[in-house]
Amino acid sequence: MKRDSVRPESRGSAFTQQNYSPGGAMIGGTLVLTGSRMVFFVCGYIVHVFLARYLQPQLFGVWGVILGILTVYQMIVMSGPSKAISKFTAERADQARSIQNQGLKIQIILSGILCVFMGIAAHWIARLLKDLTLTPYIRATVFFFPVYALYAVYLGTLNGLRAFDRQALVMTAYSLLRMIGIVALVLLGYRVYGVLGGSWLAMFVAIFIARRFCTCPVADHTFEGQRIIRFALPVSFFALALAAFSNLDIFLLKALLGSNEDVGFYTAAVVLVKVPYLLLFGLNTTLFPVVAQSLWDPTYSKAKFYISRSLRYALLIVTPTAFVTAATSRELILLIYTSQYISASEPLRILIFGYVFASIFMIASTVIMAVGKPRIAMGIVFLMVGLDFVLNYALIPQFGLTGAALATSAAAFIGVFGGLAYIFRRFGQLLNPISLVKITGVSIGLCVPCVFFDMRGMWLLIYYAVAIVLYIGFLALLKELGEEEWSIFKRAFVPQTVRKRHNGS
Repeated sequence: MKRDSVRPESRGSAFTQQNYSPGGAMIGGTLVLTGSRMVFFVCGYIVHVFLARYLQPQLFGVWGVILGILTVYQMIVMSGPSKAISKFTAERADQARSIQNQGLKIQIILSGILCVFMGIAAHWIARLLKDLTLTPYIRATVFFFPVYALYAVYLGTLNGLRAFDRQALVMTAYSLLRMIGIVALVLLGYRVYGVLGGSWLAMFVAIFIARRFCTCPVADHTFEGQRIIRFALPVSFFALALAAFSNLDIFLLKALLGSNEDVGFYTAAVVLVKVPYLLLFGLNTTLFPVVAQSLWDPTYSKAKFYISRSLRYALLIVTPTAFVTAATSRELILLIYTSQYISASEPLRILIFGYVFASIFMIASTVIMAVGKPRIAMGIVFLMVGLDFVLNYALIPQFGLTGAALATSAAAFIGVFGGLAYIFRRFGQLLNPISLVKITGVSIGLCVPCVFFDMRGMWLLIYYAVAIVLYIGFLALLKELGEEEWSIFKRAFVPQTVRKRHNGS
C-alpha cells in the first residue's frame, strides 16, 4: 500500500475504532502521553539534581534564569502553532498534509524573525536583570527558535491525528537524548553551555524522528494558512503570558534581590513543584482534540463527559501530591539537594499549591481554547500576569523567596477560579462536590504521620510508598475509586495478552 494512500483512520493503534468509543481516545492517549511525560520528568529530575549538585547554587541560579528565558521561547513558538495544527487536523484529517506544510512555512518565518530580534535584544534583557554576564548565554539561546518551531509542527500533526502513541515515542526519545547529552557535555566542562548544547542536539534528533512518523495523506487542495495564524495568534499570546507568569517570580527575584544564589534556591523548589503539571500533561494534551471533535453534538453530552472526567482525574492525582509535598518539604529538599539548598524548603511548601492551581487552570484553558474561545483564556492569563507582577514586586523585597511563592500561588488561584467559572457557565458541568471533599479529606489525612515521626532519608521514601497505598485504599473504601479506575489501571499496567485471556475465560 502506498504511503500517501493510507487514511488516518487505518494507521496504528491511535486510529482504531476502540479509541472512538466514549473516553477511549482520551484515556488511551492520556496513558501513553502521561507515560512519556513521566519519562521526561524522571530524566529532567536527574538532570536538575545533577546540575544543582555539580554547578552549586550560584551557577545553578544562572541556569534557572536561562531556563526561564527558554520557557518563554518555547511557549511563543510552540504552543499556539501546535494547538492550531492539532485543532484543524482533528477536524479535517484528510487535509493533514496541507495543514502541516502551511504550519512549516509560518514557523520558519516566525523563528527567523525572533532569532534576529533576540540576538539584538540580549544585552538589553541582561541589563533589565541587572547582570551583564548573562548576555552571551541569552544570545546562545536564539538557536532554539528554529528547532522549537519545527518540533511544534510535527507534534501538532501527530496530536491532531490522535497518533498519541507516536507522539509519546518522539517525546520519550527527546527526554532520554536530552539527559544523556546534557550530562555528557557538562562533565566535559562546558557547564551552562553544555546544558544548552545537550538540549539543542536532543531536539534536533527528535525532529527527524517525528517527521518520519507524520505520514499524512495528500490533500485535495491547499489549506488556508491564515486560518492557522488567526487561531494560533491569540493562543501564542496566551502561551506567552503563561510563560511570563511561570517565570516572573524568578526574573523579579533576580532583578530585585540580585542574588544568583537565591535564584538557585528558588529554582530548586520550582523544579519540584512542577510535578503536578507534568503528571497532568498527558491528560491536558489528549483533552484538546477530543473536546474539539465532540462539539458537533448540540447537547454537549460528550464534551461534558470529557470535562468532568478530566477534572476528577486531575484532582485525584495532584491533590495528595500537593499536601504530602507541603508536609515534607524540608525533608524532601534534604534528600534531593542536600543541606546547602535548605532555604528552598519554605517556598516549596507554599509554591506546590500554586502549581496545583496552575495545573487545573491549564486544563480549564485547554477546554476554553478547544471550544474556539482562545481570547477568553488569554484574558484570564493576562489578569494572572498583572496580579503576579504586582504581588511579586510588593512581597519580594519584604519576604524574599517566601514572598515570591505567595505571590505566584495567589495569582494562580485567581486564574483557576476564572477558568472554571467560564466552563461552568458554558457547560454547566464541573466536578461532583462530594468527590472533592473525599479526595481533599483523604489527602490531608495522609499528612498526619509527618507531625509525629521524623521522615528523613529512606524513611521519607517508605512514607511516600505507604501514603500511595493508603490513599488508594481509603478512596476505594469511600467508593471514590471503582470499576472505571480499575479498567484504566488494567489498560496501563496489565499486559494485553493477559487481558484477552481473562476476557475469554
